[in-house]
Amino acid sequence: MFGKTYLFLLALSAAVPISGLPSEVIAHSYKFGEIAVGHLWAPPSDENSDGAAVYGPFLNRGKTSERILGASASIAESVRFRVEKDGKASWPEAIDLAPGKPLALARWRVHLWLAGLKRPLKEGDSFDLVLNFANAGRHTVKVVVERSSTH
Repeated sequence: MFGKTYLFLLALSAAVPISGLPSEVIAHSYKFGEIAVGHLWAPPSDENSDGAAVYGPFLNRGKTSERILGASASIAESVRFRVEKDGKASWPEAIDLAPGKPLALARWRVHLWLAGLKRPLKEGDSFDLVLNFANAGRHTVKVVVERSSTH
């Protein structure tokens, strides 16, 4: 009945109960030109973990393709793109954002990987992530550490 793009936009704009939530959790979706970025989150890590994933939705509302060329975060030595299939990880060079198609970074598909964590990720924390787009440029977004997406 509804298209994927409509449902994605509905999810991005859904109202969230805000009482009791830290301010960084409230309304942290972004628009950079034709690129929309929804709620980005990372699961908590344990004390001995060297890496952690980042998940969340992206939408290219433009008419031409866009690519995420890279990312960085001060809490990790590097940020890479990761895909796990049949228990094996591969490391793509970039993430393509096709026009009009939502892409959710998720465990079962491409996502961001924080390598060389400088500290454990604890539930309720947040950190800045810099995304480098081919056309839209570099932009800083907030990532919230939580057990599952609250949005």
